[in-house]
Amino acid sequence: MIYFVQINSWLALSLALLVLVLFSVGLWLKVRVCGYILAAIASAVCVFALSGNISVLFPY
Repeated sequence: MIYFVQINSWLALSLALLVLVLFSVGLWLKVRVCGYILAAIASAVCVFALSGNISVLFPY
């Protein structure tokens, strides 16, 4: 169980980095609508991961 929680925290960390990368790329390309949609989807996934419900999104 500890290993599972550790995997969840690493996934949440990498997803948070992915949110920052997608948001900065979207701002750099100035594609506002696509950038906002990508940021919303990525932040929703990150919220799921941080709340510990990553097993719902990626069951294994």
